[in-house]
Amino acid sequence: CAPAKTLAVARYRAYVEEKGAFITSYRGMARPEEARWQAWRDRQIFRCESHLGPKGHLLVHAPFCIELGKGCSLGCWFCAVSSEKLGEQLAYTPDQARWWRECLEVLQEVTGEGARGGYCYWSNDPLDNPDYEQFMVDFHDIIDFFPQTTTAQADRHIDRVRNLLKLAEEKGGVIDRFSVLTLPQLNRIHEAFDPAELAFVECVPQNKEALGAGYVVAGRALERAKRRVAQGKAEPTPEHENSTIACVSGFYLNMVDRRVQLITPCNASDRWPLGHWLLDEGTFTDASSLRRLLKRMIADNMKVSLSADDEVAFRSDLSYEAAEQGFEVTSAF
Repeated sequence: CAPAKTLAVARYRAYVEEKGAFITSYRGMARPEEARWQAWRDRQIFRCESHLGPKGHLLVHAPFCIELGKGCSLGCWFCAVSSEKLGEQLAYTPDQARWWRECLEVLQEVTGEGARGGYCYWSNDPLDNPDYEQFMVDFHDIIDFFPQTTTAQADRHIDRVRNLLKLAEEKGGVIDRFSVLTLPQLNRIHEAFDPAELAFVECVPQNKEALGAGYVVAGRALERAKRRVAQGKAEPTPEHENSTIACVSGFYLNMVDRRVQLITPCNASDRWPLGHWLLDEGTFTDASSLRRLLKRMIADNMKVSLSADDEVAFRSDLSYEAAEQGFEVTSAF
């Protein structure tokens, strides 16, 4: 590209390049130490290169994500994981705090140093939990890393968010993100926070005016697209033109339901509308049962070799063609 004409533009380009390098380093940092999990995760990374195309290069394949409550207060029409309405939130009581820390210790034990790549939101907005910051302090104490926060409520809780950003900086946090739903919200964010406070915050454009808005065709956005096709207002799009916001190749935990799912990214489809494969799931009651569940899922789903009776097939999105010597398998990308 052309040389930068101003120092500000040069600095911004350097920031973008550094962020690209950070994604690569984060993916490495998030690699679990368990050998079977490593091999399985590596396979998902390679798969996503051909399955998701350019999107596949941007995924960090985090080892786990944790919800500290049920549902979300926002109800965005484009929610790629079709979040339910806001429900019960995990309270930071003495008993719950003890249980939470014990569960974090299990995740640290099973994942190893890669646990530093985990974070605490998924189909929820983390600020819907009034005690989110206390849970994050415990996460830092146990995992030795302060996880990233993504919220669409920065303008609703200005003082709280300002304190959270300070806490993240004190604990060695990295880049946080504000999802921007409307232009007025963007203006309120810039009125409330000065440039220094936003230096390590991405304002992700989800507003309708944004060029290349951040939402993807998955979840509610996929449902809307299908309705428009049924109404004759749009043409159906191939599955590979859908996408995903999933960036976990590992475990998705909800601490209210005490549920664990084993997931990995894929393009959204009729079969997988939320943009991830669901490979296994189960529930737990305490740290010991969580440990057993995670180890069982690893043993059952993360093989390092095939046996004689394992069935092998090509992914449904691949095209097979015989060649003079052997064959070719091709994806849309």
